[in-house]
Amino acid sequence: AFTLLAAALPLQRHARLLDLPAVPPRYDREHRSLADRGITQHLFTELGDPSRGTRILETRWSAFSRTDLVETRTEVGDLDYRLVYTDGTSPTPMIRWNGDPRSLGPVAQSFPLCDWAFAVAPLRDREQGEGAVLSIGPGGGLDALLALRHAAARFEGAEIDPSIPALVRDHGDFNGALYDRPHVHVVVADGRAYAREKAARGERYALIFSALTKTTATGSGGMLVESYVHTVEAARDYLEALEETGLFVWVVDHELLAARFFATALAALGREGLEPAAACRRLAVLADPATKGPYKFALAVFRSAPPSERTRAMEEAAAQRGLSVLWLPGSARGARLFRDVAEGRLGLDGFVRHFRNAELGGADVSPCSDDRPFVLSSRPGLPPVFPQLAGLALALAAGFVGLAWRWGGADRMRGSDLRFLVYFLALGVGFMLVEIPTAQKLILPLGYPTLALAVILFSLLLGGGLGSFYSQRFEGDRLRRWAVIATTAVTLLVFGYRPVLDRLHDGLVGTGVWTRSLAASALLLPLGFFLGSPFPSGLRLFAASRPRQVPLAWGLNGVASVVGSLAAATGGKLFGFDAVLAAGAVLYAFASLLLVIGVPRRRGDGRTGAPSRPSEGDGEPCGIRTRDPQLKRLVLYRLS
Repeated sequence: AFTLLAAALPLQRHARLLDLPAVPPRYDREHRSLADRGITQHLFTELGDPSRGTRILETRWSAFSRTDLVETRTEVGDLDYRLVYTDGTSPTPMIRWNGDPRSLGPVAQSFPLCDWAFAVAPLRDREQGEGAVLSIGPGGGLDALLALRHAAARFEGAEIDPSIPALVRDHGDFNGALYDRPHVHVVVADGRAYAREKAARGERYALIFSALTKTTATGSGGMLVESYVHTVEAARDYLEALEETGLFVWVVDHELLAARFFATALAALGREGLEPAAACRRLAVLADPATKGPYKFALAVFRSAPPSERTRAMEEAAAQRGLSVLWLPGSARGARLFRDVAEGRLGLDGFVRHFRNAELGGADVSPCSDDRPFVLSSRPGLPPVFPQLAGLALALAAGFVGLAWRWGGADRMRGSDLRFLVYFLALGVGFMLVEIPTAQKLILPLGYPTLALAVILFSLLLGGGLGSFYSQRFEGDRLRRWAVIATTAVTLLVFGYRPVLDRLHDGLVGTGVWTRSLAASALLLPLGFFLGSPFPSGLRLFAASRPRQVPLAWGLNGVASVVGSLAAATGGKLFGFDAVLAAGAVLYAFASLLLVIGVPRRRGDGRTGAPSRPSEGDGEPCGIRTRDPQLKRLVLYRLS
């Protein structure tokens, strides 16, 4: 492989076979850009169009993303603005402002759908101390400008990407030092976790606003992207953080997302005992038919049903801004589909089935829970790439088994030894089915995806190293019994952890990041301890009878880990992460059963069940803990 790569380098230098085009085509025959087709990011498409005059002013990196501040000649009304891109997608505007709230009229005219949400919210004079706004993902500051225009008592923003608030503050000469104003408070935090913490302290908001909040690039909507800020449970959290007359508003860029959020709101209000028809009295859906930007649809959910005079004022505010009312309680206008739900002719299930119609592309707009948080993917089933990758990984696994079975030479494996390979397969898949859902479930209590990943990797690797070290004290049948105990303990802990992980978020609300991290780490260390024992114990048992096959068993376990990671993602999308955790626990129980009934017992020297004859090569008995240099290197590499 290295020889072929070296030979290809001169050809690549002159022919540039593996490279991105300097100026990519903007659109295909159906007028879809490369970004619309999911081929590349939106920023790359913009940079490839000379007419837009797009150029990157500044780039920053963090553990969360790459963040670019971009200058462009694209016009939005009469505004002078820059765009802040996160990983090349989901741009948020940073608007030039002179610091005078009376000059914000053009901002409201350029973003009428967003301005409507602030106009109909019960914002009061700042001196009364009521009418606060919480923005989930304030980005470059559009939400804060609208809050200042409508004289909100205070504006709070929870931005999960640390680079964006820093960019806004560092370019204060352009945006009027927006994030440094007295009534504007923007912090780096997960928006949903921030709302829960504030509600636990008794603080309430007149408006919770979320516009185009996405956790990462979604391309054409076919990727599996988790979004815990848009689930049914998230909607319940926002309702708890509202004043009695408050509302929260989602602004989205696609009609399928608007339909999913409508279904999500119905499901959230249904947990209060409201039927869909009654829930519609607390919902509003609007669209901006004239916009060419992404701010196209808005869904508003009220803490309590607004009186008729307030809904009339909302309708008038929409008409003044040229917005289309798709649904508003008491309005004579509206889309038939939403009216059918409001008048009881169509329930939540019927609403979802309507979009599954093949004529509408067979979209899935069903509500998403925290157990299945793939809100931004409307594709039923799985993206095509997942079955393809799974098939490739399974083919590799089958190839490893064939190598071990057919070309073992004098040390060719027998049918009883094949059970050991199945054991390593079960461990490889099962470990990923336990690790990935656990990391997903820790995102909510810890508040940050990168922090959740760091905590779970630290805890499981530390616990796994201790468990592997502890297993070295056992030999022979005692080693086998310890491996059975460890695999059984993993099964029991996983089933016991499932309800604990779901409630961990509630128990840690209001605590500091160090407290949350230490609590999660203490919870995971016992699981990591028992996860670290079955693999090295199995290798030592296997090496007692088949020392030459240890590398193949190692490779089989590695390929099985790839299969397990794909199975965790696909299982989470189709069945939920609780089901994936349960499947991981069952696989460890299966591995325990293989150790009990499937491993042949041999007479030997009492150390690891090894035969009394010496192994070929170093003259030492097989299976001694550290005297087999190949096995020692493999185990040390695994632990590192």
